[in-house]
Amino acid sequence: MIVGDRTSVTQEQRVIWADFLGHPAPFPQGPFMLGAVLKAPVYTLFGLRDDSGDTPHFNVHFELFSEQITLPRGQREQGLQAMVNQYAQQLETYTLKAPLQWYNFFPFCPDVTRSASE
Repeated sequence: MIVGDRTSVTQEQRVIWADFLGHPAPFPQGPFMLGAVLKAPVYTLFGLRDDSGDTPHFNVHFELFSEQITLPRGQREQGLQAMVNQYAQQLETYTLKAPLQWYNFFPFCPDVTRSASE
């Protein structure tokens, strides 16, 4: 399992920027590049806590993201951008379903942090 919403603190240039909740946000290239190299199906996993019933539990959403990520030679950046955009959209969907369950202990959207402190 590789986390798709965490970037490297030492390899900051290895990110693809995508719109997330109305702001540009960095996403790592690694999970998408690895999927392309391995030519293996890529899945996403989201776990949302549900306290609505008598017994709290997690609803696990395990979904096929891509049967095979293909990054054509000469169009790798465009292919990566498309994959990251797709992932950011999926992450946004689940984040909006349970915003307090997406745990981030760092500023995810740098432009929001800058404008909030100015």
